[in-house]
Amino acid sequence: MQRRHFMFLATAAAAGALSHVSLEARLAAAAPRTIRPEHPRLLLTDLDRIRNVAVGDPVAEAWCAEIVAVAEGLTGQPVSTYTLSGGRLLAVSREVLHRVYSLATAWILTDDPRYATRLWQELDAVCAFPDWHPSHFLDTAEMTHAVAIGYDWLYGHWTSAQRGVLETAIIDHGLSAALPAYAGSQPWPAWPNNWNIVCNGGMVAGALAVADVDTDLAEDILAKALASLPLALEAYGPDGGYPEGPAYWEYAFKYLVLLVASLESATGDDEGIADLPGVADTGDFPLHLTGPTGLIFNYYDGANTPVHAPELLWLAQRFGRDDVGWIGLRGIEERKSGWPKLASGLIWYDPELVQGPVEADTALDARFDRCCVVTFRSGWESEEALYLGAKGGDNSERTLEISGHSDMDIGTFVLDALGQRWFTELGSDDYGLPSYFRSLRWSYYRKRPEGQNTLVIGPGDIDSPGQALQAVGTVVARAVGPEEAWAVMDGTDARDGIVSWRRGWRLFDHRRRVLVQDEFELDEPQDVWWFAHTAAEVEIAADGRSATLTSRGESLLARITTPGAVFLALAARPLWTSPDPAGQSQNRSISKLAIRLVGVQQGSIAVEFEPRVPGAPAAAPEPVVPLADWVAPASEVAMLTSLENDDTPIPAFAPGNFSYRVGELANLTATAESGASATVTDGDASTPATVVVTKPGHRPGRYLIWQHNPWGLGNFARPIIASDDDGNVPENTMDGQTGTRWSAFGDGQWIAFDLGSDGPIGSIRIAWQSGEARVASFAIEVAGEDDLSWTPVWQGQSSGTTAGLETTTFGSVTARYIRIVCFGTSTGQWNSITEVEIPGREVETSWVERLELAVGDVPVDGSAASTLAGIARSGAQIDVDDWTVEYLSLDESVATVDQSGVISGESIGAATVVAIATSPGRRLLHTARTVAVGDPDRPRFASIGDTYVRAGQYADTNYGTFGVLRVKATLDPDDDLHRRAFLEFAPQPQSRPIAQVLLHLSARVADPAGSSIDLVVRAAAGAFDEAATTWNDQPALGAALGVVPVDSSVAWRTVDLTDELAEQIAAGEAVLLALVQEPASGTGLATEVSGRRSTTIPYLEVVLA
Repeated sequence: MQRRHFMFLATAAAAGALSHVSLEARLAAAAPRTIRPEHPRLLLTDLDRIRNVAVGDPVAEAWCAEIVAVAEGLTGQPVSTYTLSGGRLLAVSREVLHRVYSLATAWILTDDPRYATRLWQELDAVCAFPDWHPSHFLDTAEMTHAVAIGYDWLYGHWTSAQRGVLETAIIDHGLSAALPAYAGSQPWPAWPNNWNIVCNGGMVAGALAVADVDTDLAEDILAKALASLPLALEAYGPDGGYPEGPAYWEYAFKYLVLLVASLESATGDDEGIADLPGVADTGDFPLHLTGPTGLIFNYYDGANTPVHAPELLWLAQRFGRDDVGWIGLRGIEERKSGWPKLASGLIWYDPELVQGPVEADTALDARFDRCCVVTFRSGWESEEALYLGAKGGDNSERTLEISGHSDMDIGTFVLDALGQRWFTELGSDDYGLPSYFRSLRWSYYRKRPEGQNTLVIGPGDIDSPGQALQAVGTVVARAVGPEEAWAVMDGTDARDGIVSWRRGWRLFDHRRRVLVQDEFELDEPQDVWWFAHTAAEVEIAADGRSATLTSRGESLLARITTPGAVFLALAARPLWTSPDPAGQSQNRSISKLAIRLVGVQQGSIAVEFEPRVPGAPAAAPEPVVPLADWVAPASEVAMLTSLENDDTPIPAFAPGNFSYRVGELANLTATAESGASATVTDGDASTPATVVVTKPGHRPGRYLIWQHNPWGLGNFARPIIASDDDGNVPENTMDGQTGTRWSAFGDGQWIAFDLGSDGPIGSIRIAWQSGEARVASFAIEVAGEDDLSWTPVWQGQSSGTTAGLETTTFGSVTARYIRIVCFGTSTGQWNSITEVEIPGREVETSWVERLELAVGDVPVDGSAASTLAGIARSGAQIDVDDWTVEYLSLDESVATVDQSGVISGESIGAATVVAIATSPGRRLLHTARTVAVGDPDRPRFASIGDTYVRAGQYADTNYGTFGVLRVKATLDPDDDLHRRAFLEFAPQPQSRPIAQVLLHLSARVADPAGSSIDLVVRAAAGAFDEAATTWNDQPALGAALGVVPVDSSVAWRTVDLTDELAEQIAAGEAVLLALVQEPASGTGLATEVSGRRSTTIPYLEVVLA
């Protein structure tokens, strides 16, 4: 048969016009293709490739050992079951994919029949599923991929009966399920996004696997998939950038390579796919979006973790890109343990094709026009290097159709230096939030401009997404040189009311400093905010003109160089004018450096950042130059050709990298380029060394080399520090909440505590996340006030039987510092601690986490004073009398407030009153409270205390500091998910007869298993303390008082409790209520009720006769 060569370029040009009519026209012209009859034929044609790659190569040997270890662990686990999570089978499909690759590869490597047997058990189980959930076709595509690999790679091992089971499942559950979708029942074949590539990739793998079993169906699926695919592949042009952001670049690229490599291995022809614009260059996207910290510029949905795509090794092999192979290898090493796609790395791994960007002479800077993204850096393969990733972007509805993962983020950026990510993207929130990918997306903080590192202009409309849905931010100028690089974005289109807005990003001073400069003009005066999110500690200078950020012992100086602005530090939470939906992330480990300009119509904000090298004086701020006057950097700079420290070449040296951090600074030897001379000024442990290179007609090259002083003993920057974290910061271990944690990946990660002074210590109490299900291995070390090394005092394991605090005792010693050194758990290399206590000693963690505004009912034509308090993470109150406070009402027709916090009622209704408080250190917090302006005939009494309690392993945990109360019934009353809520009220006595008592609360069902349930309101009796009550000491439940029907919408709910509470309220007695679920089936639905720390506080309304 003649193999058809699909004309991708022609179809890609018509990508916007795909219809099922045009699809059928393409299919009519398709000719059959020749498929290799032998197995294996997916991704490879010879299993010896996997067996032989590890011979003599320590990297591949380590991978093989990891794969076999994972497979061994799987032999004792039960098979996967048909379980929907969030209405999807996707988690099961991915777990099966993990197991298939791990077990199949382990069998190939060892020829141990146990792995093949366990693989068959898994495949047989999923083939017996009723379907592979085609209504969410990603589930089907990934399961088809998994079963196709298991079938193909072990084809010769399976019996004919086993092959028949697998073939039938691939055909019935996979390929046949795709036919209605291609005929128009689902939209993904016409989508130009990751769905298209993933679904078509899975179908192509399945079709190629069984092509000799049902040739007609396989050819039909291949033709349809390859006709649909160009619509998505157009997104890679012209430069390899990907519109959906780096996280979904990775997901799509995995399946693109599955599809292309399988076509090549099965037919000998990829049909021109790899030659499409951008495909060969797409490895540049993760390469340049990865900072020197290893973290990626994770704009849109996705985490900032490294790209984990062994498929990059295929790209390196196919196009000879050593630097792309290097970033692929780096990602594999980050996550090799138990990782489902590690085996495919063995297929394409070549140690000769993983050389780094220094050797490859990869450009320091990149631009991806389709995505409006630019990146700049000071050097490659140096953790201390400076890195800036920035973007304009496209908010238009077309982009939203392509990517439901986009943000309102025109102008955002990230910044790495000194091994730290100083300004970060928050990434995705919970995909299960209501309408997260639809109409409510722009109500969530992480998706709005205020959740990005950009300008927020004119906040105030709670229904506005913050930027225009049709807005485009375009990079309009860019210039690069050896010692400087910059780009300017035009963001005028970002929202209505902007006459002009341009933002410039600039690396300068031998790429050792960064400038972010905004120039804007508005059509009327507006408030303008400048935001930059950080996990670092922020200390603002007394004049507000500079701030010092500290992270893991390193520091970054931020300075405002334009007049009329000062820094503030804010929590990463919605502004008082913004929506704050229940259930969204609280961003507890993140704050934001901010600038607030009130009522301005035009202006400029220039902020300069300088990583602080120990012993080096801060540079003088650069004069502000208008963006229009930024000039092209000098192209001729005198450089070195080599640089040695103590006769050893400095790692990752490159002539165009002017900054280096070394372990121990000794004598430097510098060699200048031809015609140039170098002057070396030696340094020491506390003073950096410099090398100045001069050459006629060139700008001087200035190199800076300094000694690293890692944090720990001798550099204990704050009371709780850690070697690393994944965004779950070390301070979480002493916040009194087991729902938060510190986490870090890898052997030897540590968390350390400063107890303030030397003193006795003989034990420590540690709560491990999932401690009831896995055993943690760890050691305890201590150090005295003047010590520079740690002393081990204990090593062992946790019990593996509880998630609560466990006491580890050792001989009493005198110490100021104590640290926990972690060596992973029985299930992997993640280390996660929820709480730590050190008996008899304290760690200073007093910090105002949030504000609470308290006020009683406000009568019409009367007034009431409010009370503002600071609240620590532990829930304790902290005095804020020395803070500067601004009050405002968002509905002055109902209530006004003066600047002493006295609220006056203007008309009956509810108004939101906001308190904005700034600390002496310029930390700004704000809180809002819904104030009821009451009819004297209908007094209201808001909840004065609330909490929820949780059974099972959380029975000793208090949840009294949360703004959302959670309720759910389970069949087993001791199940971890069983939760009840309690509300406390303090009504005033009433002399007039009571006609009605109404309980009002805002609630919603937040459970993929259903959308409506009844909350039962019961009387409660006994001791209640919202800051201490747990499941184990909860008040006793009394009589049922009423029922509140709740559905999945966020709405006020009302229940009449007159008969039960009228007498109690008339006497002014305290009211304690419980909210529970009592469904007939015994199993309820997760329900969220807004508590007294929200803007929708539960209240009792008393109607007087």
